[in-house]
Amino acid sequence: MSQRAALRVVVHARGEADRELCLIPGVTLERHDEGLFVLCDPAIVHEIAMRLARAGLRAEPATAPPVIDPRLVPALMSDLLPCAAMKCVDRVTLRALDDGEAIARVLRRPLIRLRRDLDATQRARSLLRGADRMYAWRRVVWATPAALRSRTFRGARPIVFDRAAIEEGPQRFGLVSAGAIARWLAA
Repeated sequence: MSQRAALRVVVHARGEADRELCLIPGVTLERHDEGLFVLCDPAIVHEIAMRLARAGLRAEPATAPPVIDPRLVPALMSDLLPCAAMKCVDRVTLRALDDGEAIARVLRRPLIRLRRDLDATQRARSLLRGADRMYAWRRVVWATPAALRSRTFRGARPIVFDRAAIEEGPQRFGLVSAGAIARWLAA
């Protein structure tokens, strides 16, 4: 990971964290036992602090998040459901999609499907009108092997050989209206 600025985040009130964070080009959220951190480009630290404040979150300058224990095993997660496991590190990388990429993703469907998908059309309309936004996310959790086998981490796929998947693994997509990031932050 290149040189990044770190901010410690304190949740004060429930706000529209999804919408505010998805207006930033690229940001990483990282939860440790010591707290919640935002990692970003040093040039946009003030913008992120302002956007977090609008979302009911307070950002304080931090030196860096704690170092990840090398005994913990990384795993790709398939959802943004919060987990409250101790001694784990939970990292979510967010990337805002521009309107063209979001519309293309929403309207993508198999060629054999002839009937228009009304849900996709409604989502495309809300994206075009600015009522909703789409973002790409990747979630990696570092935990003990025993914790990864537990029910706490359903859908976890341990990264054993391909360490590049931590930074370049598959992305998933979400809509701001779903509020998944706010639920993850509040956990």
